[in-house]
Amino acid sequence: MKTLFIGFESAWQYWHIYHYAGIIRARSSATPSLVNATTALRDINRVDFTGTGVNGKPLHLIAKRGARNSHPQDVVVHSYSELPPNSFRTLTDEIAVSSPELSFVQIASSHSLLETILFGMEICGSYAPDPIKRKGIPIPEFPPQPQFTVTERQSREPLTTKDRLETFCASADGMHGVKRARQALRWVRDGSESQMETVQYLALCLKPSLGGLISNQSVLTSLFSSGMTTETHWARRTIASISY
Repeated sequence: MKTLFIGFESAWQYWHIYHYAGIIRARSSATPSLVNATTALRDINRVDFTGTGVNGKPLHLIAKRGARNSHPQDVVVHSYSELPPNSFRTLTDEIAVSSPELSFVQIASSHSLLETILFGMEICGSYAPDPIKRKGIPIPEFPPQPQFTVTERQSREPLTTKDRLETFCASADGMHGVKRARQALRWVRDGSESQMETVQYLALCLKPSLGGLISNQSVLTSLFSSGMTTETHWARRTIASISY
């Protein structure tokens, strides 16, 4: 029976390095029943975290909503009454981690719109920034492990797709963070191959209040027609949907 459900920044720490050698690969699973905070806190020291890559502090846990006792300073408990299907992936017999889709909503609940967009681009893309250098959305510090081969950019398969994120958000209506997650999805696109590609795409396509560089659609279109080569295929996909 699973007693520890990892979420928020701790889940993102896992997804950030899940493709590294020595890290347990998450398996698809139906949403299991959450345990109360008392049970989760009781089992922290008993459960084996080896191979999960989750060793940053504080540890973010998800528990069933209800009364709970005080918890250690290095643990944060997030409570839910219920969660949509496919909210978790199985790591071990006792540990589950928030799915990329639930993680997207959780990041949206605790980070800015721009950070949520960056997170969405990354999990829908085929790159993972070096966690040691802490590029991209902030994640907890953790020491490199000997079996890791850390470079500035780690290639991997996309963790999810924009369609899956949209489907999950539809099933999570009313959940804290889902409103911002939906706003972010306006700008999220599948298939970015690097952080630089994401930054260049967002610089061209975001409205200025979010850090975009161009505030006039006719100027943007002119740049494309003049042969600008900086990841324009990303921006072209978004032009029609942008309202300045």
